[in-house]
Order: sequence, then structure tokens, then C-alpha cells
Amino acid sequence: MAVTLGAFLAARIVVTAFVRPNLQSPLRRTVPVAVDKPVEPNPGLGDWILASNVYNGDGTLRASGGTSFCMGGPAGPCRDTGYNVWEYQPGDRYWPFQWIELGLFVAVAAVLLCLAVVRVRRSIA
Repeated sequence: MAVTLGAFLAARIVVTAFVRPNLQSPLRRTVPVAVDKPVEPNPGLGDWILASNVYNGDGTLRASGGTSFCMGGPAGPCRDTGYNVWEYQPGDRYWPFQWIELGLFVAVAAVLLCLAVVRVRRSIA
């Protein structure tokens, strides 16, 4: 039972960390920093944000894992030339991802079942 639990946990970790983010290419949204409130992916609506970075106008990374925006205010309009970039999986991909993962696990279970039947038959004979 311990081996089965360990194998199951290992499979879940591999699927969650490596397979799920790459089942479909993530979408990429780029918004200038000068926008008062950037229109970003919304985790509350089910969007899964894989990366969120802020870049300078020349394309060099300014901040990893964050978002930046300008407030005009009394100093005048914002003249920041940077931009926010998000890579994300939209929330409407949730169920297709679940069905794909179900198919993967059912296929693995079928292969393991066949291997178990072959092994038992050989050891009986």
C-alpha cells in the first residue's frame, strides 16, 4: 500500500508540475505600465497565472512575479515605457484539462492492469 501511495503521489506531482501547464500553449497578455489599472488575467474567474513579469521599454526584465501600473496624479501623466506580461491558462480550459488528465490516468491504469494480469498468469503457469 505504501508503494502504491508513493507512486500515486509521484504521478500527481509530475502531472501537476510538468504536464498540466503544457497541455495547451499558455496565452500571453501584454499591457503597458502606463495603463491606470492593467487588464490582467483574473484568478477569481479561474485563470491560472503561470508567470507575471514587468519589463522595461527595451525588453529587459524589471521585476519577476509582479505587476506594475502608473497613477497620473498631480505629477502629470505617467511616462513609463515598461510593460506587464502575463502567461496564463484561461479558466475555460479547466474541464478540457480535467478530461485529458483523466484519459492519461485511465490509460496508465489499463497498462498496469494488463501487466499485472500477464505477470499473474505467468507465475501460475
